[in-house]
Amino acid sequence: MDLKQAIERYASLALEGVERPFPYHLSTVYRAPLAVATPSEVHPAFYGCFDWHSAVHGHWLIALATQVCHGSAFSEACLLSLLRTLTEQSLADEASFLESNPSFERPYGLAWVLMLDVQFRRSSDPRLESLAPHVASLASVAFDNLRSWLPKLTHPVRTGTHNQSAFALKLAFDWAIHSDVVDARELIESTARRFFLGDRSLPIHLEPSGEDFLSPALSEVWLMAAILDDDEFAVWYRRVLGDAAPLSDLRPLVPLDRKDGRLVHLDGLNLSRSWMLGALAEKIGSDHEDFNGLRGTCVTHAQAGLRSALSVDYMASHWLGTFAAYLLRELDGFLGCEEILPESDFKLGEGAARSDEI
Repeated sequence: MDLKQAIERYASLALEGVERPFPYHLSTVYRAPLAVATPSEVHPAFYGCFDWHSAVHGHWLIALATQVCHGSAFSEACLLSLLRTLTEQSLADEASFLESNPSFERPYGLAWVLMLDVQFRRSSDPRLESLAPHVASLASVAFDNLRSWLPKLTHPVRTGTHNQSAFALKLAFDWAIHSDVVDARELIESTARRFFLGDRSLPIHLEPSGEDFLSPALSEVWLMAAILDDDEFAVWYRRVLGDAAPLSDLRPLVPLDRKDGRLVHLDGLNLSRSWMLGALAEKIGSDHEDFNGLRGTCVTHAQAGLRSALSVDYMASHWLGTFAAYLLRELDGFLGCEEILPESDFKLGEGAARSDEI
């Protein structure tokens, strides 16, 4: 099993969802009497995958698949889907909506818009290159909404769900590296330092909450590993974690009902824990005393999360494919697909985790 085959399998979940109009969770603030509109009328690009942010990162995954699976029939199917949903007009309408609703999907959905822009910047397909400026315009509005908000945010949001600060800042930082926005990287770095540099003794023993798909502690560590140089990070790491044993002792979580859209978040937590633990292990290096424990915990969470991401329940499948593919891309070269994605668990229609098993 190689990366291309794995990305195709998980991207197929997004491909099935981005043009599926219902069910859909429409988050709209009404400021005056208006006729009720369908999701596709309100969001002509991102009307699938159950909700707006999942539709955005579903498109990111499909765009990733066009690159990783280039030359295949699947890549062509992904590209045609993108061309149907991401038109110049639909993207302009989404940008206009964000301009009129600056707090909408802040910060999680906005951060995924930035990642969609990064993926389009990486594309060499001329058909996607023609759309790249319009995706970039949408990303510019998304970042403007973040830029006007972050200085007003007096404290970080330390939850394990969509409004968490650290996760969105890390995605925004990755975008800033590729962006030509002059002050973007400086804003993200200064905000991360303001929020987290003075932290100590992160209470990972209190995690998780029952509906988390992100670890507050690990997301912060993941962000700061990207922001700080090796020497500064080493000092900070010892202060916030001290003894890394609690990280090595983490075990994968098992949601008891994958049809419940909130409880199934725990499958996503397994995946995000894994890539964050892997990033930490890579940051401290193989000679560090914590490396082997972190790597081992990274592997066990990846194995559990990647298998569960094959769930046939839509409350899981509409978004978990993105987290699975993100893990595979982030840890490519650190872990091999054969180590974390056994062939027996990967056959279509077989081995997909049910709600009563992991």
